[in-house]
Amino acid sequence: MTKTELMGPTGFWLETLLKDDQPKREYLPLAAAAARLGCESDYLLDEGVARKLDLYAPVLREGLYAWPVNDRGIPHATLVGSIDGVAPVFHARLQYGEYAVLPFADIEKIKIERSVKPSGYICPELVLRHIDEWQQVQQQVEQATAVADLMKRRAKGVAWVLAHPSVTDASAVRLEMLRVDGNDLPRLREQQLAQSTAAAVPSDAAHSNPGQSSQKDEGRASPAEDDSGLTTLEEQIRAIEAGADALNLKRKAIERGEKKKLLTWCLEHRPELFESNSERGDSKFMEAWKKASRQDRIISKHRGTYANRK
Repeated sequence: MTKTELMGPTGFWLETLLKDDQPKREYLPLAAAAARLGCESDYLLDEGVARKLDLYAPVLREGLYAWPVNDRGIPHATLVGSIDGVAPVFHARLQYGEYAVLPFADIEKIKIERSVKPSGYICPELVLRHIDEWQQVQQQVEQATAVADLMKRRAKGVAWVLAHPSVTDASAVRLEMLRVDGNDLPRLREQQLAQSTAAAVPSDAAHSNPGQSSQKDEGRASPAEDDSGLTTLEEQIRAIEAGADALNLKRKAIERGEKKKLLTWCLEHRPELFESNSERGDSKFMEAWKKASRQDRIISKHRGTYANRK
């Protein structure tokens, strides 16, 4: 009797999931990931809705889950008629609090309703490990390789669901629970750079005469560009906006004392943008704050009162 037969498939894969050699990941809240990228949380949410970014959610109901695909590689949802007696090919226990990809349909709902009861959890790595074990057992079965390849193609499209669902389970994933895999940040930065580069090229640049400069640009300094494609000042302003979101502050009604909280947040989360060796340690923050205020992107609640005193 093999170890798999002795422990059963669920026990075998539970032991596998708990091994220390599994890849470690950093799951970042949307606001924290947005701060690192210099964008808004809504940008990441939109990427998730557009199926360009995996967004993760914690497992809220621990228990035995099934991958609803049969031993021919066909998802139950595509079978016509009753699926009674059609057993899922894989089962596994998901632990409370571990992160898995939220299905795209659930992301669309959570954007509108701010919370959603998960229809399931997508766990591609778990599926692939099961398939490898399944193939070893099915070596002598004709078409086993073709079925395995078919199942692999469904690993990111079919979610794991509770094997014994409860109609009374009302656990819901809230918007603030969503996470981004830190390993996706480099790709997102490259994507932002490509978008910024494309947007920065004027449509009539190829037809302008050499030596001529636009009157709009006369006397305007060219700010330094960093590796994200955005100006440093714009990066700083976006970081301040992300900090306001992370601290649940109203961007256009910043109360007394909240400005200092934003400065502290920016120095902690984006020190490369805000730390300064000058006598005024907040000089970089204040420059970005003033620019954001002139653009009406960050507004002190009592700004009008201060202006009338001058």
